[in-house]
Amino acid sequence: LQSGAQLSLHQLDEALFPLPGLLDFSASLHTTEHGEQLRLRLKLLPSRSKLWEQSARELLFAVEALNGLGLVLEAPPETTINPAKRTLDDHRKDI
Repeated sequence: LQSGAQLSLHQLDEALFPLPGLLDFSASLHTTEHGEQLRLRLKLLPSRSKLWEQSARELLFAVEALNGLGLVLEAPPETTINPAKRTLDDHRKDI
């Protein structure tokens, strides 16, 4: 990351999988006019809590590498799980 911190899927796994109802997630890094941004797409059980976003942000707050990084969370209603291994996609532009 531009801050010099390193971010791994393992860190995101450790932070997110305690979230009740989480089945899977995908992660991607982007560059915006405001700096780097991490976009997380969560796959949650239909019975998920209405407070899923607040709970996820609280869990991610513990990941030091995310300090100063923009964070976008979404949880579309579908629950189809991708059988492939999760990856952290890097869509940042070289500056």
